[in-house]
Amino acid sequence: MPRSGSPSHRQLGNMVRTTATNSLRAACIGLALAISSIAAAADPPSLVAPQGSISDTTPEFQWQAAAGATMYQIAIYDDTARSYAVIEAGLTGTTWTPSSPLDDTHSYRWKMRSFESGWGSWGPVLRFNFASAAPDPPALLQPMGTISDTTPQFTWVPVDGALSYQIAIYDVTAGAYAL
Repeated sequence: MPRSGSPSHRQLGNMVRTTATNSLRAACIGLALAISSIAAAADPPSLVAPQGSISDTTPEFQWQAAAGATMYQIAIYDDTARSYAVIEAGLTGTTWTPSSPLDDTHSYRWKMRSFESGWGSWGPVLRFNFASAAPDPPALLQPMGTISDTTPQFTWVPVDGALSYQIAIYDVTAGAYAL
């Protein structure tokens, strides 16, 4: 019998039962802790794509299979909004496409982990953002041809989504840009 006030430990298979007694009362305070063998978790998969500058708002996420993995979990973090845009578990295979488009004005990073007999640690991240395609140049309406006005007014067909315009005038006589 242990001394009053000192704990005793007894191994029970894969559990440890800890009891303590005190001199005022012979009551036992028990705490059973499950000690399970640490399951071998699969290494994270190697991420392939997307990364860098992309244009598709529903990109196909691709990775190389991890040895022993039976499924994967993906986490896509929206750096602009500072929150997770997607966390999806139970993925099988080596590709996945989100069901909803991502915001093409935001930047993202993504990571994955594998499941074998337990979830492994998260692997390294890949970052991507959306390439902004340059708009088509506006169609110049005037001036056209040879002009004598030294302060002409320029007009053009507006481009949808353009926030500003820049005019460059090339002086063919001087062989240089005037503006």
